[in-house]
Amino acid sequence: MRQRTISGFVICAVILGILYYSHIPAVMMTATAVLCGFCTYELARATGAIHSKGVFFLALSFSSALCFCPIPTYHILAEIALLVSIPFFAVLMKQQERFRLSDNLSYLFLSLIIVAQFSALPRLRELPNGLHYVIIVIFECFLTDVAAFLAGSRWGKRKLLPSVSPNKTLIGSLTGMATALVFCLSYGAILHILNQAHFQFAKLLGYAVVANLLAQYGDLSMSVIKRITGIKDFGNLIPGHGGMLDRFDSHIFVLSFTYLFCRLFGGFM
Repeated sequence: MRQRTISGFVICAVILGILYYSHIPAVMMTATAVLCGFCTYELARATGAIHSKGVFFLALSFSSALCFCPIPTYHILAEIALLVSIPFFAVLMKQQERFRLSDNLSYLFLSLIIVAQFSALPRLRELPNGLHYVIIVIFECFLTDVAAFLAGSRWGKRKLLPSVSPNKTLIGSLTGMATALVFCLSYGAILHILNQAHFQFAKLLGYAVVANLLAQYGDLSMSVIKRITGIKDFGNLIPGHGGMLDRFDSHIFVLSFTYLFCRLFGGFM
């Protein structure tokens, strides 16, 4: 627990440093490319594609290009990735015994739909009030994870989805949801009072509920990949947390959803 807490503070310090300089597009692009690169590598190790050097470098090159290259139709790619991911991982959770995910095609598919959504991060930052959207996405997901872990460890008895993730509990899930909603509404209220940004609180509340459900779904989606491939963690880069995908799994769907929410519905600011 001590190691996990220390790593958590280090991660937050690094993220705050990146956010401070996030007005420089290259900073966000580079940070996202590093995140996608590590995730691509961790997926390659989990699926065994790391032994196929050509396939691995193809996925790595694609992830870098997606982060740095302007793509006018990126919103279509993000929308497809999100809409494909939700039913795909539902099928994996329901029928996980029928899947192996140990071939190059599975690796390329998983890399594509995950990287396509992580790469929403620099594009989200470029939107009006983009910094606030990025802060909300990052810390809503983090607080959900922390609250769910603490409440589940202390009071959790009824399992949420034991066939996918035996340690997740219903009370943890509900506590994570409540914490995320309080954070989003409090953040909006403070900025609203300080006249830093004007929030539409009904839209913010609706967004926060859907985003939190997607955050928890992203966590479960990466858990089912680990379950199928027979690994405990995607890596050991972050002591007490595992790999990048273990730490940022709840952000995958939320990033693409938030970007699309802003682009299609005008956001909540």
